Amino acid sequence: MVDDESDARGVITALLEELYPNIEVCAEAESVGGAVAVLEKTEADILFLDVQLCDGNGFDVIDRADYKPDIVIFVTAFDKYAISAIRKSAFDYLLKPISRTDFREAINRALLALNSYEPDTHTKSVQLRNNQIPIAGKVALPSLTGLNMVDTQQIVRCEANGNYTVVYLTNGRKETVSRTLGQFEKDLLSQGFFRIHHKHLVNLNHVLAYHKGKAGGSIELVGGALVEVSTRKKPELLQVFQAS
Repeated sequence: MVDDESDARGVITALLEELYPNIEVCAEAESVGGAVAVLEKTEADILFLDVQLCDGNGFDVIDRADYKPDIVIFVTAFDKYAISAIRKSAFDYLLKPISRTDFREAINRALLALNSYEPDTHTKSVQLRNNQIPIAGKVALPSLTGLNMVDTQQIVRCEANGNYTVVYLTNGRKETVSRTLGQFEKDLLSQGFFRIHHKHLVNLNHVLAYHKGKAGGSIELVGGALVEVSTRKKPELLQVFQAS
């Protein structure tokens, strides 16, 4: 979590300990620079982010950080920043002093979006969802009529678009689905996919070439797409290529 007031960070920590003991607070920061550094190390799933910080604002964190969590919840005393937060793909926007009801609703929605927990609105706990049975070689893409089962090797890459993901297929078609890129990463990691950037998850079986360049360079995929590689992910990606 990022806030330049220790008391504000303490409020969020206390709410999490009481309502969601399974959620671990992995790091705290009080500045833009500190937040960017912490995000690179922790790769947190949820980021609580104040707007006004001692050396800038929360939007600077989003712009500067190479790694951005799938869930960003702005927490601020000012409602005038809501539109700017939406433009930065904020998952939610909580006003100080934080309402317990609003906090619980935001976290329940975040956990559902991450697809790791099932919130129980009648208790103070959040339980792991253990009854999911994966279908080998397939991934379910939500549609207006239900679910479309797609062979994972028909997926060239997935690109984050806020709380949605654009899925690019080998036939040139693309689907925009209401799942975060983090969810796709969990489903596809064991099937030859690699997250080369906070916005990009690619199928390594469809990589044609790696190109050096600024920051982490880029990779060329079947179909001609050039996709940016983050500086942080470059060493690991090159190790994967050398081992194959």
